Amino acid sequence: MNLVHVRIRLDGPVDDREWLKQVFHSRALLGEGVEHISIHLEGDGDLTVGFWMSAASVVTGEDTANTVARRALSAEPTLRRAAIVSCSTALVPEAFDRMLRPAPESGRNRRRTDTATPDA
Repeated sequence: MNLVHVRIRLDGPVDDREWLKQVFHSRALLGEGVEHISIHLEGDGDLTVGFWMSAASVVTGEDTANTVARRALSAEPTLRRAAIVSCSTALVPEAFDRMLRPAPESGRNRRRTDTATPDA
């Protein structure tokens, strides 16, 4: 699963997060891999739409999120003058990647420290 951020410069004030979420989610087609959408309104009038994607690659996820966002902007009269300013995947650093891996079958999620003392 990838998180793709699409940053949008709004033409005017829009403050209804749930409406925005529905606008973008309703423009995703079945099979495009959009699992979840989050909305972040910035104080400067910009909007960041987070697309949680199940895509074959980062590039595919970014392309799909960009396409869905363009569909939403062109379909909604309130958003037609808004502009996409960037579209990029939020990459998870390796340390967080390790935390996201499933725990080993033993149920432990960290390595066991060796408590044995060497023979003297």
